[in-house]
Amino acid sequence: MILQYAEALCARRLVLASASPRRREILGNLGLKFDVVVSKFDENLDKSQFVGGADYAQATATHKAMEVATRMEKEERLPFMVIGADTVVEAPDGSIMEKPKVWTSY
Repeated sequence: MILQYAEALCARRLVLASASPRRREILGNLGLKFDVVVSKFDENLDKSQFVGGADYAQATATHKAMEVATRMEKEERLPFMVIGADTVVEAPDGSIMEKPKVWTSY
């Protein structure tokens, strides 16, 4: 869906509200030019308040983008669009799992 707008978006100031190298790669592969401003949103939403993983991820992504947009607006450098993203795994029992806070090698 975004591909049909890629040319128009290249002329605009876009911001990715994520430190994820994979998200930078995806947007770069689309030919988009963007700045990275890492969100300071504390990802601590109550998972029990969401129907499933997709709803939780969407809410988290929205909060990330809004935090960056609000901060940039205060600094008077509001972009055309702030892109927020989040990834979770929804287990068969419906529980929502995020990336581990600490990586352990086995």
